Amino acid sequence: MPHSVCDQTDSASVHAQFDSLVESIADKLPKAADHLAETHIDVLTFTAFPKKMWRQARSTNPSWGRLNREIRRPTWPVSSATGTP
Repeated sequence: MPHSVCDQTDSASVHAQFDSLVESIADKLPKAADHLAETHIDVLTFTAFPKKMWRQARSTNPSWGRLNREIRRPTWPVSSATGTP
């Protein structure tokens, strides 16, 4: 999902897709959505640079790393005390 934000062709599209991303994760990951909503200016700073520099600028953004860690966080299955799932 975060890649869909960065894959947009212009700054306005990036901002619109980012807002869509925040809305889509708000129910499942409310803390991550709140964090992204609060820091959207910092997260999308790369759009102020020329398009050819976007990849380099966004790769150093720590907020993207936090979002990816939150989304990829493992969920472990719960098993019963007898050892059977």
